[in-house]
Amino acid sequence: MKYINKIQLKIDKNVTSFEDIKNSFISLIKELIMISNKYELHNKKSIIVQTCEYVSLNVEGNIRLESIANNVFISKDYIGKLFKQKTGIKFSDYVMKIKMEHAKKLLNTGCYKNYEISEKLCYSNPDYFCRVFKEYTGKTPLDFRREIKNNNVKY
Repeated sequence: MKYINKIQLKIDKNVTSFEDIKNSFISLIKELIMISNKYELHNKKSIIVQTCEYVSLNVEGNIRLESIANNVFISKDYIGKLFKQKTGIKFSDYVMKIKMEHAKKLLNTGCYKNYEISEKLCYSNPDYFCRVFKEYTGKTPLDFRREIKNNNVKY
């Protein structure tokens, strides 16, 4: 809103003719469209796209809405509401989904123990990680490993 108010002041000071009014109005509309596009999913620079990219790039980090809010200069509450409105899922559910998909890839490599994956994905308790994994996949990490090994399934 502060940005829009500045645009208003800029128009009021520079208008001297009808043509100036018309050009200022068109310029204002273009700027408002750019602002509104910032919040749309199809726009590569939208807050939702930036949020999803942040989660993907930091999947092995401690992902917090506050960090994202600081990067895009918007309150965490607003991003949370906007994310839910635009994607249909809560931010925390999205983060969990991305982390569990990454956990499946890590389990598929066969290089990591459950506690190591739990640590990599910033879960402080390996038992909690296993519980979340089972809720997400319907299988424990051990059962998931066995299925991969027995069926030669790649995730």
